[in-house]
Amino acid sequence: MKLSGLLLLLIGSKKDSHKKLGEILNIGLIGFGKWGPNIAKEVSVHNSLQLAAICDVNNHRLQVAEDLYAKSNDVFFTTDYQELLCDQIDAIVVSVGVEDSFGIATNVLLANKHLFIEKPFTLTSEHAVKLQNIAVQRGLTIHIDHLMIYHSAIIKIKSILAESNPIITFEATRVTTGQCKGPVELLWDLAVHDLAVLDCLLNGQELELLHVKYLADEVVVTLGSNSFIGNIKVGYNKAGKERHTKISSSDKEIYFDELDERKLFTIHDKNMNGFLSNPVYVTYDGPSALTTSLSHFLNCIHHHRKSMSGPEQAIRGIQIIEKAAKLLKMEMAKE
Repeated sequence: MKLSGLLLLLIGSKKDSHKKLGEILNIGLIGFGKWGPNIAKEVSVHNSLQLAAICDVNNHRLQVAEDLYAKSNDVFFTTDYQELLCDQIDAIVVSVGVEDSFGIATNVLLANKHLFIEKPFTLTSEHAVKLQNIAVQRGLTIHIDHLMIYHSAIIKIKSILAESNPIITFEATRVTTGQCKGPVELLWDLAVHDLAVLDCLLNGQELELLHVKYLADEVVVTLGSNSFIGNIKVGYNKAGKERHTKISSSDKEIYFDELDERKLFTIHDKNMNGFLSNPVYVTYDGPSALTTSLSHFLNCIHHHRKSMSGPEQAIRGIQIIEKAAKLLKMEMAKE
C-alpha cells in the first residue's frame, strides 16, 4: 500500500533508536535496482527483521517490488524516501548509486535511523567521517555491506589464521566481465571488496600504499608494512571472471577460489625454505554472506556494538583508494 504523507517531519526526533533484544527490527529499503531485490528477499525471510517499506524513484522498479511484496499488508511503497523517515521504521538500507547515497545517508542518520549501506560507503573520506560523526553523536549503528568479509569461507579462513603465524603476503585477483569503465572506477567497484577482506584479516592494521599500476584494463595496488606485502589486482576481461586469493604466513599458505563450486579452499604447510606440503582441502558452508551481514547489523544494534564493517574499516579502505586514484590520474596525465 502507498504511504501518504506519514510523519515526514521527524528529523531531529528524540525517539530512542535502540530496540530491545529479541524485538523485530522494521526495515525500510531505499533502492530496488541491481542489489536491492536481493536485500528485500533476505530481509523478508529473516526471523528477526520485518520488511516495512520499499522506495525507488523508478516507477517500473517500484511496481516490480509491489508485485512481489504487496500481499504483505505491512509493506508500503513510495517514490519519496523521506516517507521512510517515520516512527514505524527502525533502520534503513540504502542501496542506490554512490552519487546519491551520501545525501540520503545523511538524512537517514539525522532522522535517527540505523544505517545499512552498500559499498562503497562514500567517495571521499571527508564524507565518510561526517556520517561517522553523526552516528556517534546520535548513538546509531552504521554498517557498510562489505559482503566478502561475511562470506563463510573468509570467516573460516580468519579463524584458521588466528591460530597461525602473522600474515606476510596477500595476493587477490578480482576480474569481472564487461567493458572497462576506467582505472579509478575499477578501484571503487572491485578493489573495495579485497581491501575490506585484507583489513578484516589483518584486524585493521594500518597499511601504506606502495605502488599502483594500470595496464590493459587491469589495476594492481601494492600495499605494505614492515612485515607484510599485499597485491590486489582488479580488472575487466571479456573471456570470463576470476576471483581468487592467496594468503601466506611463515608456516601456512591458503588458496581460495570464490568461483569454485565445490565450496572448498586449500591449506598447505610451508617449511623454512618456502616449500609447500601436506595440502588439506577445507570445506565451508553456511548462511549466505548477505544473511550473515544482516544478522551482524541486527546484533550490533541490539548490543550497542560497532559493526565489523563500520565507518572505521571503510575509511581505511577509502583513504587507500583516494591515494591510488590520485597516483593513477597523475600517471595518466603524463601519457
